[in-house]
Amino acid sequence: MSPALPNHVAIIPDGSRRWAKSKGLPPRVGHEITFFETTPKLIRCLLTAGIHTITLWAFSTENWARSAQEVDWLMQIFVRFVDETRESATADAVRVRHIGRRDRLPVELKRALFVAEESTVSGKRGDLNIALDYGGQDELANACAKYRAHACTKPDSLSSYLFTAGQTYPNPDLVIRTSGEQRLSGFMPWQTAYSELYFTRVLYPDMSEADIHSALDWFSTRQRRHGI
Repeated sequence: MSPALPNHVAIIPDGSRRWAKSKGLPPRVGHEITFFETTPKLIRCLLTAGIHTITLWAFSTENWARSAQEVDWLMQIFVRFVDETRESATADAVRVRHIGRRDRLPVELKRALFVAEESTVSGKRGDLNIALDYGGQDELANACAKYRAHACTKPDSLSSYLFTAGQTYPNPDLVIRTSGEQRLSGFMPWQTAYSELYFTRVLYPDMSEADIHSALDWFSTRQRRHGI
């Protein structure tokens, strides 16, 4: 791994519905392009570039507030996405991990995540985190509850109760957010304390390999002092 490259890249894939609207298409089409065309392409691009850990924020805790119809077909999309990702991850020796709550997910999706995690556990090339029903405030609240229940006393041990605990690279070096929004919206508040933040106006379904390389090139110019 070149020192100029991040070990862990996290993506907030924003703009799927706006992309569909701009083309006069139903919102579902935007999400289908996002998860079945754009995301597989970008994951392969990042792996080829030498990135070890990739995190994709697929569904936030706030997304449950969307219409029941939209949530329903999003869950259907996620089942297929996880299944197809498992197949490609197995071929690429990549370990798939779910981060977020699992208790509220549909049974079929929970089953797909379990199979994906179990069947790729020996992957050594890298890690792919799929953030489903993930919210940073929710993560911290749950971590604090577990921390208190175990009567921990070390100030830094809270991180061992986060969803990313135990991973080789638990903290993103680079966070990419698409569609022009310039905020994290509660994404990994603990883990992103020293992340470099890259914002692009490109709507996620239009994100290309060239856009990824532009983000990586930008990262290579940053001087990361970590408060020093």
